[in-house]
Amino acid sequence: MKIWIKHFSKEIAKNMAFFLIAIFFLYVLIDFSTFSLRFYKKYSPPVLDLTIYYVHHFIRYLELFLPFTLMLAMIRILSSKQLHGEITPLLVAGISKKRLMMPFATAAFLIATSNYFNTQLLLPKSIEYIDGFRASYSNKYAKLEKDTKIHTLSLKDGTTLIYQEKEGDVLKDVFWILSPHDIWHMKKLQIKKPMEGFFAHHLKRDGDGFKKIESHERHLFHEMDKPTSIQRKPFIPYENRTISQLIREAKSFSTKSERAILLTHLHSKLAMPLISFLILLALPPLLLNYTRKPRIFLLTLISIGSFLTFFTIIHSLTILGENQVLLPSLAIWLPFLTLSIFFGRKFIHNN
Repeated sequence: MKIWIKHFSKEIAKNMAFFLIAIFFLYVLIDFSTFSLRFYKKYSPPVLDLTIYYVHHFIRYLELFLPFTLMLAMIRILSSKQLHGEITPLLVAGISKKRLMMPFATAAFLIATSNYFNTQLLLPKSIEYIDGFRASYSNKYAKLEKDTKIHTLSLKDGTTLIYQEKEGDVLKDVFWILSPHDIWHMKKLQIKKPMEGFFAHHLKRDGDGFKKIESHERHLFHEMDKPTSIQRKPFIPYENRTISQLIREAKSFSTKSERAILLTHLHSKLAMPLISFLILLALPPLLLNYTRKPRIFLLTLISIGSFLTFFTIIHSLTILGENQVLLPSLAIWLPFLTLSIFFGRKFIHNN
């Protein structure tokens, strides 16, 4: 028993390593050939910097690469064993199909654990590095970074300033958030006493939306605390935040739209690493059934198509969850629960 477990474990590690390297090499080749002008139009980044950049890309898509390589490795190993008649002797010897799948179950567990670790610790830093690299070596991304970055500043009284740009003592395109129901918007804000706003509009929530209650071409904000320093904090997209950040922030958001987006991405980050277990339930009934001529090519094609379709469905449901069409938990977990029940029954009946 220990011999075939050791043999299967080596085969899994060897095949996953091969597919992982091959898929990543293909990804780098396509990405570099498609977007090379983005880097080399005016600048020529050093090879080391470009290598580190793609290492961070590897980390960014590890959640997709690892379960995909497990699927390919499982198809290759089990179909090869079935083709050479090595599965039947093991079953005749008293080894159940469930025990036969233990090395693959261990691999699925390690993949899920690695993806949780990656999502919590490595992924946010990798995305930050990728964005910084693009901003440094691409005119297009540098301009985009400059035009769209949002900065926040917390004042002593607990209110918040959100602004687009700073020139000297003047903030541009400013929102002063007094509460989720009370907001000032102004084109410019002078951040020295007296605090003065230009083209300022006072907005208050009325029912389902905000209503303008007063407007001033120039307005003095005597009640606003002067910030002691300006710290630029770029807005971090919800999909780039760690699981622990999303859990903490879920308690503080009061608007339904913000909370829906946050919870959708939280549930997504909790659910997606578990896709390796869906693969573990779905493939064995197809690969362990005895047949003299296993249709490996057809099975591989269907598996790859199903894998990509599943990610597309999850992406679509994420959008529905963000826009409050579905509950965030329902949008993300319903496909996982449905497929787990469907494939789980087949897996149990097949053993």
